[in-house]
Amino acid sequence: MKIGELIREERINKGLTQRRLVELLYPDVQVSQNRLSNVERGERQILAVELVRVREILNISWYRTIDCLKHEMPYITEGKKYTIKSRKITEIVDKIQRLQHQLKELDGDNA
Repeated sequence: MKIGELIREERINKGLTQRRLVELLYPDVQVSQNRLSNVERGERQILAVELVRVREILNISWYRTIDCLKHEMPYITEGKKYTIKSRKITEIVDKIQRLQHQLKELDGDNA
């Protein structure tokens, strides 16, 4: 599952419309719901700061979040896209798996 699909699934499970989630995500700024729609459809990468906030609003565990992110390229960091060269993929996946294990313990297996 990709991160946009996870966000959509959790948003629907919580009974929120895209419009309402955008209002919660950007309480002080008028933002089009197209921004979220594009993320959910995989047409726009989500910024790291947005991801943290969406995760908090929808109460998504870090374990599930990282599980989705590890399948996506380019990786998302502070609004910049970084393409990972194939020789580093194994190293990165190993680090992600270790982090997942630690986060799973912290989340109390709420994955």
